[in-house]
Amino acid sequence: MGKNLSVIVPVFNVAQYLSEFLGSLIKATSPEDEILLINDGSTDGSLSILRDYSRNNSQITIVNQPNAGVSAARNHGLRMAQGKWVAFADPDDWVGETYYERAIDQAVRTGAEMVMSNAMYCHERSGNQTPVYSVDQYLPQGFMTGEEALAHCLKRKHLPHMVWMHLYQKKFLDRSNMSFLSATDGNEDVLWTFKALLLANRVSFVKEAGYYYRVISGRKRTDSYYSHKIQAAVLNARGIVNLCGEYLNKFPDVKESLNYHIVDGALSIFHHLEKLKSRCFKRETRIRLRKEKFFRFIFLRTSSWKLRKRIMKQWLFSLL
Repeated sequence: MGKNLSVIVPVFNVAQYLSEFLGSLIKATSPEDEILLINDGSTDGSLSILRDYSRNNSQITIVNQPNAGVSAARNHGLRMAQGKWVAFADPDDWVGETYYERAIDQAVRTGAEMVMSNAMYCHERSGNQTPVYSVDQYLPQGFMTGEEALAHCLKRKHLPHMVWMHLYQKKFLDRSNMSFLSATDGNEDVLWTFKALLLANRVSFVKEAGYYYRVISGRKRTDSYYSHKIQAAVLNARGIVNLCGEYLNKFPDVKESLNYHIVDGALSIFHHLEKLKSRCFKRETRIRLRKEKFFRFIFLRTSSWKLRKRIMKQWLFSLL
């Protein structure tokens, strides 16, 4: 028998946060819902905690897979999901008790295929909490097309991609052949959210925050991590351009805002480049970006001479 809501959770080495997360998720769901916990090859005791909670909670299903990344885990969950509605959550965060109930109620009342909810950034070190959407960034109440919602966000230079802020109708996801691209792990939400908004007939917004994203600082990162982030940013920037060709014909007034969004995301590459410890690897990465004409790709999408100088500087470094 089908479920009402499927919450898909990729789990990898988050034992220290799992109990708080699972406790909140169980309170936010009902026996008519399912919680799909995709254990992505955890080695830190996460699986043991998942099993402890599943013994007394019939809505929990545990799936074990060799470590393949968050996108593969979410895609696995999507293939299994039986709910009328689908949501995603990350296991180092937590959710409010009425978060999903409120989003589903909004979807039913407005006939929305996708609901975008507010959330809170929770800074672990300071304890401060800030909303993802401030008042001046709220989407209009009621509903709009996904294309209109995208235009609204782009014009305000504020498009949170994070899928844990969204609720989706399962039929819509199936009809749209939605899936996550593994090559963009770490930024896997970007192309997914663009595609979902471009295809959704009705999108609605909930201004109340109900999801709490834990901002964790001080994590050690390797050159491999930063290299992957660079490649993901390249794929996302080019992917957005490929997705939005027809969209720009309908909304020509958002071209400048869209280019701003593309360049703003792509500039994270320079930050990641500076984090690379290996000078040789850093130089090779710059050379590859030049040969792939990525510097030119973003240079042509900004009218800011300050940013153009910054891009040209990286291009020149690739020649040294």
